Amino acid sequence: MRATIDALARAFSIGLFDVDEQGELEINGIFILGVALLFGVLRLVIVAPAAYRSASQYNRHASPKFQFIDDARAVRRGPSLEEIPSVCADMRASFRSGHTLPMRKRKEQLGQLLKMLKEREDEILDALREDLSREHVEAFYYDFALPRAEIRAMLRNIRSWTGRSLVKAFNVITWPSKQWMERQPLGCALVCSSWNFPFLLSLVPVAGAIAAGNAVVLKPSNDSKASTALLVKLVREYCDPRVVQCVGSEVPGNGVDVMQTVLKEKFDVIFFTGSSKVGKIVARAAAENLTPCILELGGKNPVVVTDCADVDLAAKQCVWGRVINCGQQCISPEYVLCHESRCDEFERMCSKWAAKFVPDVTLNGAMARIGGPDPESRMKAIAKLIDDAKAGVAGDTVVYGGTYDVKRRLVEPTVIKCGEKSPFMEAELFAPILCVHSYKTLGQAVDTIQAQMKPLTMYVFSRSAKKTRFLLDNTHAGGVTVNGTLTHCAHDRLPFGGVGDSGYGRYHGRYSVECFQREKPVLQKTRWGRCLGLGLLSDPSFLYSPQAEWKTKCVRAVASLM
Repeated sequence: MRATIDALARAFSIGLFDVDEQGELEINGIFILGVALLFGVLRLVIVAPAAYRSASQYNRHASPKFQFIDDARAVRRGPSLEEIPSVCADMRASFRSGHTLPMRKRKEQLGQLLKMLKEREDEILDALREDLSREHVEAFYYDFALPRAEIRAMLRNIRSWTGRSLVKAFNVITWPSKQWMERQPLGCALVCSSWNFPFLLSLVPVAGAIAAGNAVVLKPSNDSKASTALLVKLVREYCDPRVVQCVGSEVPGNGVDVMQTVLKEKFDVIFFTGSSKVGKIVARAAAENLTPCILELGGKNPVVVTDCADVDLAAKQCVWGRVINCGQQCISPEYVLCHESRCDEFERMCSKWAAKFVPDVTLNGAMARIGGPDPESRMKAIAKLIDDAKAGVAGDTVVYGGTYDVKRRLVEPTVIKCGEKSPFMEAELFAPILCVHSYKTLGQAVDTIQAQMKPLTMYVFSRSAKKTRFLLDNTHAGGVTVNGTLTHCAHDRLPFGGVGDSGYGRYHGRYSVECFQREKPVLQKTRWGRCLGLGLLSDPSFLYSPQAEWKTKCVRAVASLM
């Protein structure tokens, strides 16, 4: 009490307070300015640093079932197979508690992901090189620059992407009213990522789920061991464990047991990236709980080169798109349908660009290698396909390349001219092998595409708008690039996703946030009509029983205005 009196006395002495002629207490404008400055200083000193606290401060509040190791930052060990259900239950409880909902918490965690990428760039690139032998330039763009750009866009636009949106349309039935769409997070999200781009395919959906306000359980692939180990370590080091938890990376085996255990849990949304075979398993498990899914799957992506195309550009783009990450990406061009009048020229141009992109045919240069689940068996299967093509089996011919090293799991960029029943067309290859077919009419090209599974992407090379329109109207694909490859997937304003066999749902940009939230329509009846004595407008009596002829006429009159 004494301190309060002294503070008031000092305030009077410096003129913050004054007393008017009637003895009333006045507050000077200087006082208001002083209070504003005080709050500004307090915000800088107390609130701002909280947004940048390291994840080690959060570990004190983690579940006691996890032990800590002595490190510069406290890092928890991963849950065992038996502990996974309790981790999922903890994350559901975290969401129900409202811990992930505040805008400040969402921005804080997105900032932590950016901080992680900035501080640990070299470690990330080294891990990718250890797993897949990828060059730093390629690894930097896909697994570093792209997720960083996505997270930055979320931070810039998070309020407009997650806030409510007003609906201003007039409706004679509901008027007078105001209505809006309330965007709400779905709840506890499961994100299952793939091995071929372990950071890109994990961080983008995780960031979208965080921005939408969800709690996240991340199950990364075990097939990129160094990258997955580093990803899990960094997420636990930088992120709040009540917002993101990683499971499965420390459980021995190929991840099947972990996947089966995780899919038995009740989630509010599942985001899966991987093969169509596993995608069907995920969809069946989700259907048991009526859980919405986003499935980003693969497929055999076609390229159509018309008779009026720039063949040199088409060959350059196709070879470039095929050699990235050793052809191991779901959007890579798998096979080319080239008009018969340009087919020989296209094959020559492909050979030219393949030799330029990978000049060392001894396989001693910097090349990505075959990876993924059971890479040795995959490498042997690819080698057999190439050997059969060299022997002319099924009418296949090796136009360029064909060199490989089974022990090191390296494959030279290879161009194959395929026969009618080529084994190269039976399944997704995930290798730097480009298959070329010829066609006579666009109708034949469309028939070939429709005979395959619906692809994730399609590429068209043509100078004719009419022929391009014909292909767009008569084929199905998740996305299309005209006179290029891969590039529509990098545009942050375009959604990325499959159709049919290549999956469903979409993400990238604002869609990465929208797929983890739902829009809840809200209509609020305004009461000004009753206040003005116009109850007929805001609460018309002809809507209520008992019915009468005049009420029927009123309803018909109102309906005629709709």
